[in-house]
Amino acid sequence: QPLEPIFFASFDQLIDVQAVLNTIQVTADNQTVGIQLASEAEIAADETVNRLVKNSAENRWIAFRAQQPLPADASIVVTIGPGTPSAEGPRPTTEAQTFSFQTYAPLRITDHHCGWYEAECPPLSPFFIQFNNPIDTELYDASMLQINPDLPGVNVNIFGGDLQIHGVTQGRTTYRVRVSGDIQDVFGQTLGQDELLSFKVGSAPEFLSGPDQPFITLDPSAAKPVFSVYSINYDRLNVEVYAVEPSDWRDYRDYLDNQWQDPPPSPPGRKVMDESVAVDAQDDVLTETSIDLTQALEGDYGHLIVIVKPPAGLLTRERYENQPVQAWVQVTQI
Repeated sequence: QPLEPIFFASFDQLIDVQAVLNTIQVTADNQTVGIQLASEAEIAADETVNRLVKNSAENRWIAFRAQQPLPADASIVVTIGPGTPSAEGPRPTTEAQTFSFQTYAPLRITDHHCGWYEAECPPLSPFFIQFNNPIDTELYDASMLQINPDLPGVNVNIFGGDLQIHGVTQGRTTYRVRVSGDIQDVFGQTLGQDELLSFKVGSAPEFLSGPDQPFITLDPSAAKPVFSVYSINYDRLNVEVYAVEPSDWRDYRDYLDNQWQDPPPSPPGRKVMDESVAVDAQDDVLTETSIDLTQALEGDYGHLIVIVKPPAGLLTRERYENQPVQAWVQVTQI
């Protein structure tokens, strides 16, 4: 919280604000703080308190402030009563009511980590930098972060005091991020001096992805019909292709719905391709593999079910975590 807040309290009965103020005590790290009523101008300038006042019954609220700015990084305790009087009758409060908060501290970095891991994280996971105070996003500039080595596709998001860095990180690489001392929080404080943070990216687990739709139509303007998948740390992929007709669509939907049976069902159609395709990739680098479907077609157009799987024997996790990439592929002139 800021160092010069306006305190607001509302009551269930009419009050005399000065009489109530006399029963309120504010401490900062156990040291008594002098207080006074807030002026109309001070209330109007505080958006939150102004709204609270407008939504409160007349003569049932009090707004006050400390006579001097509160100390930074301090525990503030507000105690109302006992003995707080009502303007409606003779019975005062019999117990103290308290609330507390912390004033802001000098801006500092409290933590940094890679992805959701403590030591190292796989490629493509974000970097996190945590500050103790919210960062002023209007004053933030991209030059306030310097990343070495360069991070392709870098994107920075700020949520309060959390700064997230996304990008195409490479495996087995340590990234160093220099945070400028000019970065500023919402209280006008800067970090003061540059800080150098390290993020260790380890090796990536095997990964395979492709179209996320059960039916796709290839681009008719392409030089040849190509089905693309994306993988990390696979040097080969098994490809099965089945020639089908539109009349096989219902059977294809049934096949998709029953894949979790043991044993799983076979896809409809006639198998026209069953081979292992080499992946030209570096370790820990997301790689696109384009599978040429020309030989699987009888002519220039047709319908195919394409299934791409990691090589047999490499699947070490549960089967539901290793779904093959598959789709009904329509090749047309449209």
